[in-house]
Amino acid sequence: MPRPSHYNRQFLIYLPTEKDLDNWKELAKAARISLNKYIFEMVERGLQEAQPRTDLIKEISDFREENQKQREEIKLKSLVLEKYETELFKFRHESFLQPKFQGMQQLACMSTEAPTPLWDRSFCWPHLSCLTQRFFV
Repeated sequence: MPRPSHYNRQFLIYLPTEKDLDNWKELAKAARISLNKYIFEMVERGLQEAQPRTDLIKEISDFREENQKQREEIKLKSLVLEKYETELFKFRHESFLQPKFQGMQQLACMSTEAPTPLWDRSFCWPHLSCLTQRFFV
């Protein structure tokens, strides 16, 4: 029983099992302190570790801001790339859309194979680097 002057400072703890209590008693005995002091010390350490560290919080905030800026930059670059690819496709295939074109149109492949004529429609599928070229007669 605590002294009457300590009644307002006492607290009763129920542990899940007797094995947990025995484990705590052994740890306190190994540290050469009473069980009360051991429990108090462990609780205080836990509270100190749980307090937010402002330097880490600021660093995380900075990383998040930098990450957001890089995501926006990537999004902008993707939009510009998509625009350029669309424009390139349009320029490559513009001559095929003209109904009154005079001359010969041909797809040229970057490979060593001979170019595939437009009327063949086999379009060199294994080589995706085919470019549209116009040859005038």
